[in-house]
Amino acid sequence: MKVVVLGANSFSGQDFVDLLLDDPKYDVLGVSRSPERGSLFLNYRTRRDLARYRYHRLDMNRDNSDLLALLDREKPEAIVNFAAQSEVAPSWDHPEHWFQTNTVALAKLVNHLRKQKYLKRYLHVSSPEAYGTCVGRVTEDAPLNPSTPYAASKAAADFLLKTYAKQFGFPLVTVRATNVYGARQQLFKIIPRSAIYMKLGTPIELHGGGRAVKSYIHIRDVSLGEKLILERGRQSHIYNLSPNAGVEVREVVQQM
Repeated sequence: MKVVVLGANSFSGQDFVDLLLDDPKYDVLGVSRSPERGSLFLNYRTRRDLARYRYHRLDMNRDNSDLLALLDREKPEAIVNFAAQSEVAPSWDHPEHWFQTNTVALAKLVNHLRKQKYLKRYLHVSSPEAYGTCVGRVTEDAPLNPSTPYAASKAAADFLLKTYAKQFGFPLVTVRATNVYGARQQLFKIIPRSAIYMKLGTPIELHGGGRAVKSYIHIRDVSLGEKLILERGRQSHIYNLSPNAGVEVREVVQQM
């Protein structure tokens, strides 16, 4: 089975690629806008044999036509889309950039793909940010209530995809996972950043005193869930991946 992973250079994308390559039935094409990095940030680059993996550097915005041509040439049975502008705070400064990538470029992609016969499954990686500020257990049927431009762009994408699934039978499955962590994560994230600061003896600044409650889940657990959803998820369904309880950010730092 041929799978294209969009956003393969991302923290979540690279781990998913690595997991797929454990299974000999998958041939994988990775696509990201940045140059392919080394094993420090890409787990699959530690493998001796990458015969079933190919990488293409393409930007969903700038290289949209080339991306569509690649997909039509390769005819993947499945596409898993991690590609997104994902940082929350900077989205307030240039919200148009977040909507361009997360909504407009996606609309071009999906409108093309819905006319193609080769695609059997499209796994869309959304974000729990689309639910907005939540208290208690959040289920998949919770209303979307975004509170940042980033979250609004992801919610808009989700509504768009839902429309294509409803009107054209687009083979959509959606996943929303809570805060991930693990080896090879971007160094500005709270867990790797705190570890580095502790090694350096540098004070760790926590926004809002670290009182925010977040749900953390290991990246490999998320990848395993996404692979299962790719293989067995019900079309047009949404799947949340999260532990049952949250923890204050400062408690996470204190445990390190």
